Amino acid sequence: MASARGPIPRARTFVDERLSGLRALAFGLSIIYLVLIPPYLSSIDANSMFAVSESLVVDLDASVPCEVSGSDVVGSGGECYSAWYPLISFLAVPLDLLGRIAGTILGIEESYVAMEFALVVPALAAAGAATASAAIALKLGASRRGAVLAALAAGFGTEMLTHARYFFAETTAAFLVALAVWGLTDVGRRRGIALLALGLVVLAKPPLIVIGPALGAALAVQSRDWRKFIAPASASGLGAATYLLYNWLRFEDPTEFGGGDRFDVGNYFSFDLFKILGLLLISPGKGLLWFSPVAVLGAIVLWRHRKSETGLLCIAGALGVLAIYIGHPYGGWDWGGRFLVPAIPLLCAALGTLRGRFAAAAVVLVAFAAAMQIPTTVAFYERAYAEAREESVYLEYERWTPSGSPLLRMWPAMVNQLQAARESDVDKIEEAGTPSESVIDRPLFKVVALWWWMLPAVGVPWLFGLGLSVAAVFVAAWLIWRSTYSHSRDTRSAV
Repeated sequence: MASARGPIPRARTFVDERLSGLRALAFGLSIIYLVLIPPYLSSIDANSMFAVSESLVVDLDASVPCEVSGSDVVGSGGECYSAWYPLISFLAVPLDLLGRIAGTILGIEESYVAMEFALVVPALAAAGAATASAAIALKLGASRRGAVLAALAAGFGTEMLTHARYFFAETTAAFLVALAVWGLTDVGRRRGIALLALGLVVLAKPPLIVIGPALGAALAVQSRDWRKFIAPASASGLGAATYLLYNWLRFEDPTEFGGGDRFDVGNYFSFDLFKILGLLLISPGKGLLWFSPVAVLGAIVLWRHRKSETGLLCIAGALGVLAIYIGHPYGGWDWGGRFLVPAIPLLCAALGTLRGRFAAAAVVLVAFAAAMQIPTTVAFYERAYAEAREESVYLEYERWTPSGSPLLRMWPAMVNQLQAARESDVDKIEEAGTPSESVIDRPLFKVVALWWWMLPAVGVPWLFGLGLSVAAVFVAAWLIWRSTYSHSRDTRSAV
């Protein structure tokens, strides 16, 4: 029966019915990511952003210990402030508080438990990004099963699976970028959510300020109406203004980010374009082709949808992410092209439109890529870099050497870490992140890099945690399978 406002368009109703069934998918993905949470933060930027969250809970300000700030600038009141990004720190505040309460009850160092709880943020963000990829796939014309394939590709067939285990900003940024692309083609509340996401993504990673203008330009070109550029660009501008206010509160200077030339625009114009594109896309030590091959396939398929509004937005968003990091391609101890992760859900969305043998090929590619990340789910990928450093080999400078690729180096590193874990003392969990004279001797690299390995510290056998994780994965698999069949009649309907 038609509403007072008239009948609902059939195409919109069809997509909305299928979209409602993605809740089971989101729950299933979230469970798997939560099962894979590691027992500690393993990098300086992760520890710095977590320290902001800790300070907000304990001291009600954003200052951090100077040794983890990563900043060479003293801030307001002589305090030190993190040179990294604030959004993930603020999102972790309620989880940090819950973790400290749990630590008090369990008799464990409060900061350690709070750290474990904080890792829920990137895990859930990755699940959200993969689900958003499925929602975008529906808009591209995918069936329910096709949309689930897109989500599985983004969530498990790319390096996002590895980065979801780290307290980095990438998965949060990926979720917000995908959410923006999904909602911009709608009206009302969904469009409002998209604009909010464009503002927040600047707080997640400031260089992503270009995403709003990029998406706005795509909408303007597609509709030949320049006014459609205004709202997305303004949302990014509002996010930037908020970040400048945050800088002023910390450093009494809105243009001070705390990292010297961290955002020096001049750095983005002195490069060899083809060399850097090759590094980011095809080099064996970092390239998207090797670390996220299904995303490359998705990019090829996405080009076929360039004439649709959603397809054009996906292309514009992905190119915006790539353009940002052309000027900062090298990184350090990274797993693949970490900075390109925000583009992955957009690239994988088009995979949902594949049929027959092409869809089957995508499934095989996803399974292969997921298997290649087994070492980074039970060990920390930094161990591969640390072992190479012991041999006077610097993998961060060996990106074009196939034998030096972390993809290959990580397998023996995983074996070595698991062997070391057999002799580690889990009762000293507070010491897991402490430095040592030799990088390879850090306690961090002598544990199984999954949360349940530390359960004996509270008197619970780790086998209980492993069994619970296995049972949770079966529940998650059932939820994901169920999401392909809910409202199954819609797979036979015509738009």
